[in-house]
Amino acid sequence: MKILVLFNSGFGDSISGGDVHILNVIKELSKKTEVSVTIPENAREIRARLNQLKRVKKIVLKDREKIIGKFDLIGTYFSRAKQASKVIKKENFDLIISSTPFFCDTLPLKNVPLKTKVVSYIFHTLPKRKARSPKEYLINFLVKMQERKSLNIIKKKTDLIFTCNGEERKILKKRLGDKPIEIAGIGINTSLFKGRKMPRGIPQNAEFWGKKKNSALFIGRLVKQKGIFDLVEIIKEIVKQNPKFKLKIIGEGPEKEELNKKIKEGELEENISLLGFVDEKKKVDLLKSSEYFFFPSYEEGFGIVIAEALYSKCKVICYELPHYKEFFSFFPEYIPLGKKALFSKRYKIKRNLNVQKKYISKFDSKKLIVEEVKEILNVV
Repeated sequence: MKILVLFNSGFGDSISGGDVHILNVIKELSKKTEVSVTIPENAREIRARLNQLKRVKKIVLKDREKIIGKFDLIGTYFSRAKQASKVIKKENFDLIISSTPFFCDTLPLKNVPLKTKVVSYIFHTLPKRKARSPKEYLINFLVKMQERKSLNIIKKKTDLIFTCNGEERKILKKRLGDKPIEIAGIGINTSLFKGRKMPRGIPQNAEFWGKKKNSALFIGRLVKQKGIFDLVEIIKEIVKQNPKFKLKIIGEGPEKEELNKKIKEGELEENISLLGFVDEKKKVDLLKSSEYFFFPSYEEGFGIVIAEALYSKCKVICYELPHYKEFFSFFPEYIPLGKKALFSKRYKIKRNLNVQKKYISKFDSKKLIVEEVKEILNVV
């Protein structure tokens, strides 16, 4: 059996929770059969992780040297879709997996022969977004149009769809009709968090061993939808009462410069640190040493970083999204969307962190991926 994975949306050193999940699926599939992956040359971190998988053939898609602005980005996505389409036309595959609903991963599906089976991943659909300028309004309109086009292609071509929560499945059922839609086995790699034992003499249930008091962490792409500008206002309020409070931000993204500007305008350089991209070991160390995890994101499919933070015994405060309680129960402190003042007032929470970690351990990705791959192979 020959499988092709369309993995065409990545850029630079950034990697999303959805990307990590697709990498885990590819790894498990490669144990069973021959797997090829289309991957852009500019998706450096994803390519680096794919290079660690020995039984996976990488088909590198060429990118232009400089990508400046969102319209350049759209052109790049079209170029990637065109190159991936040529791969589909050139070789015969038994199964093609589309890793996202972005048009760089869905337009190539138009070239799939009738006998070839298709599996598509749609981690989350786009909610309504407010525009701050005519340019942003145009971009939001174009993004919505591409989603509509992509979903039409998926509806015509796909044999099985994976999404990541029950709320998204309801939305997709309305838009895609009777297509089979399953919940993906998204989880965390718990083995990454092992190996750090408590010193002798410290009780095993000690909540704050290794935790820095008054420390918070955020992990995510630096874009408005992740609530990065809300974070600045939240920390500004907290610092008025607690000047020693520190927030570290892990991630890269197109709005990093604007975020830096907001931090300086708020005179918060001593309280907010932008760490950029960090490797997995550094990320785990920061999770383990942070007392809090702040996550005011407006859009998430699953929220892998929340699961990782809960497993690391962080006290999690986040904006409430419809599907969170389905996965995370009442362990995070949920704040209504956009209520920044409330966020800064209610962050001092108490939780049984050992019970929290035990609960999240059921989302161990290793077991969940095995079952998901069985469903994928049953399509062929």
